[in-house]
Amino acid sequence: MTYLAFHAVFILPPIALLAAWVAPRRHRLPRRAGWALAAVAALALAWTTPWDNHLVARGV
Repeated sequence: MTYLAFHAVFILPPIALLAAWVAPRRHRLPRRAGWALAAVAALALAWTTPWDNHLVARGV
């Protein structure tokens, strides 16, 4: 399984389901919820990038 296929199967469907669930409720979410989501996404990217680069370099 390729990296792209993994994301297509395991990551994109939950994101799509969550987006469909949240869309009608957007007016009830506080504005800072968007900032919190962006902060968590940035933290996850910063935390996992070195590990992913290490795995690629090792040929995993």
